[in-house]
Amino acid sequence: MLLAIEKQSIRTTIKLKKITILINKTVKESDEKWLKVPYWFIMMLFDKPYNNIKSLEKQWKYARNTIRNYLRKLEENKIIKRIEKDKDKPYVIPKYIKILYNQIV
Repeated sequence: MLLAIEKQSIRTTIKLKKITILINKTVKESDEKWLKVPYWFIMMLFDKPYNNIKSLEKQWKYARNTIRNYLRKLEENKIIKRIEKDKDKPYVIPKYIKILYNQIV
């Protein structure tokens, strides 16, 4: 039992390190490309793996157009991806999803 707990702890630690590195790379990439997307907004996208405009608007109480503008900039620069092009479909950070679901990054 303790061995299983130790293995899971190691896997979780590795996953958290990868997520931390990804967050730092994402913020740096946004800054280097002069996207003018605030740090808090990028961090907000890491709060949940799947985000849509409506949920972001409700959670953070920022104007829909502001949120849409930030998402568009990030999507155009291939930092995030919209799963479906229909109204209010979720946006994801593909590398984040891969880390969360143990896929090779």
